[in-house]
Amino acid sequence: MVTWRTIIQARREGGAAEPASLYFDTTKDDPPNMVQVVAQTLTGLGLLIGAAQLFVTSIEHLEHGLGADELMLTLIIAPLATELPEKLNSVVWVRQGKDTLALGNITGAMVF
Repeated sequence: MVTWRTIIQARREGGAAEPASLYFDTTKDDPPNMVQVVAQTLTGLGLLIGAAQLFVTSIEHLEHGLGADELMLTLIIAPLATELPEKLNSVVWVRQGKDTLALGNITGAMVF
């Protein structure tokens, strides 16, 4: 029921805004070409993999420094590191008056 009310409210508010263009799109007027789309996708994927590797390496160094069990440290830090940015997005969206986005973000994170 809450989901349905959220959808109805979003339709009344005019729906979501048009997404911004690609960072690698230099023209801004025309739709980006496939090279720009693939380049930005591969760059994002590379950054994601690199950041994940850095995260794992940092947990290993922290585990050795604290003398704690690696699994326990991972089970505590990983959920915090993944959910705190989502909560920050929701706070920013509520301050901007985008309650529908904030509720969808929190609901999606809880379901996932």
